[in-house]
Amino acid sequence: MGGRYLTCSYAGKSVSKCGRIELKICSPIEFLNSQLPPGLPPHDLRLKVGVPVTLLRNVELPELCYGTHLIIKKIGTLIVTTTILSGPSAGMTKLLIPMSLSPSAMPFEFTRRQFPIKVCFAMRINKAQGQVVGLNLIQQVFTHG
Repeated sequence: MGGRYLTCSYAGKSVSKCGRIELKICSPIEFLNSQLPPGLPPHDLRLKVGVPVTLLRNVELPELCYGTHLIIKKIGTLIVTTTILSGPSAGMTKLLIPMSLSPSAMPFEFTRRQFPIKVCFAMRINKAQGQVVGLNLIQQVFTHG
């Protein structure tokens, strides 16, 4: 059983660089949902039980900090139940709720209310000299670089 979570995005006020004049930014919701600032997952977060995810914010130190790998155990309406995969807290069950996230890289005040997780997958390739590995990436998978 899967879950599809959509975020709640909104933009606030932006201060003009020409002085103290405050400009109100009225952006269509489609534009706000298409934005993918660093450190935020996509607007359309698709989860299902058993999917590995990475935590994008410090939630509860020391167990739930940035970069912690979790696995989805149960998906509720407003709560996602996860299990920590590695570290001294491996095996602990933790609950996640949506948070208001505001990236600083935007030229205006931008806030999204969503779960602070992103689906992650890891792959290790041991390649000997002379062998070739090809990847067919239908959509962009790297967030930067």
